[in-house]
Amino acid sequence: KITDVLPSEIKARLGTSARGGATPGRKSYNNVLSQGRILFASAVVDGVIPANPAEQVPFLKLQDVEPDPFELEEVELILPKLAERWGPEVADYYEFAFFAGMRPNEQIELHWSDIDLRSQTARVRRGKVQGQVKEHTKTFVARTVELHDRAYAALMRQKARSYLAGQHVFLSPFHGNGRKAGEAWADEHRQGIMFQSVLRLLTIRPRPAKNTRQTYATMMLMSGANPRWCAKQLGHSVLVFYKVYATWIDKQDAGRELAKVQAFTDARSPKKT
Repeated sequence: KITDVLPSEIKARLGTSARGGATPGRKSYNNVLSQGRILFASAVVDGVIPANPAEQVPFLKLQDVEPDPFELEEVELILPKLAERWGPEVADYYEFAFFAGMRPNEQIELHWSDIDLRSQTARVRRGKVQGQVKEHTKTFVARTVELHDRAYAALMRQKARSYLAGQHVFLSPFHGNGRKAGEAWADEHRQGIMFQSVLRLLTIRPRPAKNTRQTYATMMLMSGANPRWCAKQLGHSVLVFYKVYATWIDKQDAGRELAKVQAFTDARSPKKT
């Protein structure tokens, strides 16, 4: 019974996998524990149990993953090769990804009703995960993205293909897996395969296609853009953004902030004779 479940039992069960008893990875462990906490929390709200036993089981510490963006020179090689190998629609899909910085699940569920062509902005308010539309973003906060000229240009080329076809901005130009060309992408898996194939053709070090988002983040920072504005564009909290991109923020600030202090003190110090 749920009333008999102990924290020690939850921890013991989490230590093994249902598939053959192998020890699960730390992320899988935490994912299952997170869902378990929700289940037991519902039982607490319903008055079935007085306390949540899963809350007493700590999450495992995960190693921080450093951003691994593409260099701009690599971007300029990848996009034409995507057009050559998979066609202009796929190239425009990734040009938008590189220069808008949306999460892949947000980009595939972007609607034309979210686009303001006059102000050159896009409203990000939903996503699609494993074929299921989520009427919210990962952080449950909608945001307005100011579109870089290259993202906007890719959008305008896509407008000729999909504006009159339906609500989705980006459509798959391919048949397969029970889907027809011209339908909205179900997820980002197939585009990712195409992306990886082009990296191999170009002998560029493999990285996930979702690193297009990290690429735009570092472009913004290296250009000198305000980190708070960058965080807002990406849908990060300022705290998370500073934590993830600390290295690039430090590079951006190197010398510049000291120069401000130097100018301030020089202006207020007695003139040297």
